[in-house]
Amino acid sequence: MSLLCNYDCKVIKGNYQSESKDVLEKCETISPEQIKEYANTWNRLVKNNTDLRILVENKITSVNEDYFDDDILELLGNKTMTMVELIADVLSKHKIADFFAATRIYHLINEKQLEVVGEDDKTNSPYKQIVKRV
Repeated sequence: MSLLCNYDCKVIKGNYQSESKDVLEKCETISPEQIKEYANTWNRLVKNNTDLRILVENKITSVNEDYFDDDILELLGNKTMTMVELIADVLSKHKIADFFAATRIYHLINEKQLEVVGEDDKTNSPYKQIVKRV
């Protein structure tokens, strides 16, 4: 028997005994066809070998590292804001890690699409730089 556990997205093979009923309640039996489908998806992702994978319409999709850059620029618009505010806006729209959003903002600064125009001395955040579009 194989179980797909929505709790942590692991396929569990063999006899499964858990001390926690919560985990088992979030699991469902999957067919050999589903196992094959997951294996095919995994093999496709490994073959693509891209730096970033995201969920688009509930499907894992390989995208370029700069996939979110246009959204970052659009969220900033013609305003100035601290990096921490911009990162928060990005995270409210996309389920990505804050350090990844920060990395992309730093990349946009290095590419001269954004510029640092000051710092917010009122915050202890490492992202206290004030940025705007060039």
